[in-house]
Amino acid sequence: MAEQQAVDPEARERREQARAWYAIQYESIVDAVEAVLLGYGSEADRTVTVRSLVHGRLQILIQSAHLETGSHMYIRDVGSDFAHICEGSIEALTELRLVLTRKLLHELPADLSAAVAPGVERMLTEIMWGYVKSCVEKDNASVAAAPPREHRSYRLDADWYEALVEQSPYALAVFHAVNGELVAGNVGLEEMFGYSLAEFDALPNDQVYTPETPEDDFDKGVELMAGRIRSFSRETAWRHKNGHTVWCVMSNWLVRNSEGSPEYLICTFVPLSDGWGGDTHWQRADKRFRYLAQLSVDPTFIAGVDHVIRYASPATERTLGIDPEDLVGQPLTDLVLPEDQTRFLDLHDALAGRSRHTERAEIRLNRRDGQWRWFELTATNLLDVPEVEGYSFQARDVSDRKLVEQLLAQQALFDPLTNLLNRRGMLERLERALHSAAASREPLSVLYIDLDDFKQVNDRFGHEAGDEALTVAANRLAYAVGTSGIVARWGGDEFVVVIEESSPHLASTIMDRIRTALGEPIDIGSERVMLRASIGMAFTSPDDDDLTPMSLLRAADVSLYEAKAKRTAPAALTGIDQEPIAH
Repeated sequence: MAEQQAVDPEARERREQARAWYAIQYESIVDAVEAVLLGYGSEADRTVTVRSLVHGRLQILIQSAHLETGSHMYIRDVGSDFAHICEGSIEALTELRLVLTRKLLHELPADLSAAVAPGVERMLTEIMWGYVKSCVEKDNASVAAAPPREHRSYRLDADWYEALVEQSPYALAVFHAVNGELVAGNVGLEEMFGYSLAEFDALPNDQVYTPETPEDDFDKGVELMAGRIRSFSRETAWRHKNGHTVWCVMSNWLVRNSEGSPEYLICTFVPLSDGWGGDTHWQRADKRFRYLAQLSVDPTFIAGVDHVIRYASPATERTLGIDPEDLVGQPLTDLVLPEDQTRFLDLHDALAGRSRHTERAEIRLNRRDGQWRWFELTATNLLDVPEVEGYSFQARDVSDRKLVEQLLAQQALFDPLTNLLNRRGMLERLERALHSAAASREPLSVLYIDLDDFKQVNDRFGHEAGDEALTVAANRLAYAVGTSGIVARWGGDEFVVVIEESSPHLASTIMDRIRTALGEPIDIGSERVMLRASIGMAFTSPDDDDLTPMSLLRAADVSLYEAKAKRTAPAALTGIDQEPIAH
């Protein structure tokens, strides 16, 4: 069939980028091809010869892959050289094809691979012809002394040949064995696939072959061309003009000329419904899929563009507690938490118009018992697959991982001793509070609190007692602030309070509550500790558009040291039965 290739400046530029990529990876490609060639044949000590040949021929192949048109003979000569080195091994040709496909296509970035794919595929086909031709010539030479095979002719004229094609009970097509062009076909071919012969001839292969076509068709074709087999049949899938898949048995054999060279490829297509008993390869594959889906612990859904579920795997009952039959016909969005609806719709929209494209998102789904679980949804657009015609969603439960992530996040933002926000957590909250204050034009205040002379507690009673006193002070501070603000341990014996939608009066009121709460004695074992706090304050105003968390905290810190300077007496420590001791 004729290949159709788009030629535009963007594609040409990507081919040039691919050429540059090949130049960078050149030695790696040479090594891979050389490894295949050295693995076949019996010639000894030929490493240098093979590597030199690969270096010379690889340049030709890479150049040909970038040409829109060009001579095929030189590329076929490369195939002939490879056949000579590998002594005509079909296994070597198969491995060469896989290696060249991997190195020249699969390892390329996706956009560059798409740009050079037609040229690379054409180049690989020409290598095959050259390789096979060399094998056939070698086989013919080896049997030259054998008696010539009798060619029987039934002396049929052209009308008879035409009648044979037209009156075949099944769809029949005749292709040119060398260039792949459609030479003849019958009405059955048109009826089976929906294309006229002219349309059928002009279609690119990927428009009629479905992904379910067996991958070893290429290998069977090589064996057929080389004369190692006389024919082969294959259960295969073709895409009808209307979009659905046509399952059939495709039988292939060659018509050779008087010299024994392949001239025409004859293909017949027999619908699987016409007498081919038992499960087909694809029916067995479908059963395997359903069996694996039943065993899988991850739910699988197939839904249309309207979000309506058409299939739900048995794992939905184990994971969500919902019978899969109850889900069929229901919108998949009904399972998604309202808070995650937007994320799910974004995932769905990212697949639109992108065939076989896959996207992932973490989304919460509801269980039948009213609880929810976190799932990683892997969604793939399979609208162009006739047997699916929808979006596939695979749901992997990641709730335990999310819980660990939340715990780690909490550890990163909270102080482990007091359970208050730490410095990092407060900076994040203060950043958000400043943005909110700027948007609402409401004032915001920050209190910077220092426990005066707290080092004496550690020095006199030990750090364990100091930690206990610090924890009690933190709890009292949080209780005094209540829901009016956000409290954080800034470090050591320093704390920060952020009050949103504040006012000087509200901030002063909270300062008084804090002093009262921290002024209560703290019992540590048989000792009683009296703490005193110095507090600095800073405000925002509607005109402070360029304030940052650190600049606001620096202003509060300056206010704190001004408050400390006004103190006339330091903090005091007392025993239970002792008078206050001034230090």
